Amino acid sequence: MRRLLAVILVFTALICCAGDVVRLAERAYSSGEWARAQALYMLATDAPHPDAVPYGRAIVAALMNGDTTATSPMLEKALKSGIPFDSVLEVIEQSSMSLGKGGMYVGELHRIAAELPYLRRPVDARLLSYYTFRSDPDNIIRYSQALLRGMPDAPEWLNSLAYGYMLAGDNDSAAATWRRVLEVDPDNYDALLNLGNMLLATDRQAAMPLLKRACDLRPTDYLRRLTANDPRKK
Repeated sequence: MRRLLAVILVFTALICCAGDVVRLAERAYSSGEWARAQALYMLATDAPHPDAVPYGRAIVAALMNGDTTATSPMLEKALKSGIPFDSVLEVIEQSSMSLGKGGMYVGELHRIAAELPYLRRPVDARLLSYYTFRSDPDNIIRYSQALLRGMPDAPEWLNSLAYGYMLAGDNDSAAATWRRVLEVDPDNYDALLNLGNMLLATDRQAAMPLLKRACDLRPTDYLRRLTANDPRKK
């Protein structure tokens, strides 16, 4: 495999300029010629001022070709070139999803965390985003808690944790977590809205001030109608 990649790289470098390499890489990728696409995208990363796409696509092509060893070196090369880590992961995610390989993307996130532990937190954030999209309460709770271990009062992760509890049917823990958000960030719109909506059925008197504040911060037709019927105004 390495010899084949080397041959492709050398041959292509002799006949192509940087723009040609990218076009050939895109053509090979679209045709499912994974070894060729990997080699060409790798060559494109050596061109002046590459963006995140060649790095991410080289990784995806390698994985589609059964090569699980390319990810960490390619990510480290991207970081050394000043390419944001999250930008490369975005390419990997979008490309994997478009190929119907969501499981491959998640597996790669776990592999990155194991091989490059200094990237654990941004990987955990991506895993949380993926499992939130999948509405997977157990993993939402797991990765929210993992991120909170480093920043225990971060509203973003607390909101995610509360959402995970709500999906799991643990409304008491969800409400307690949203209240914690409001202790550290009293004007947090998501916590105000979600806690207010949760309390509407059981404690309307407690819910209405939360929803009124949410409406003041970010008015919507729903909140205007709801708070206009606040019995405390009468």
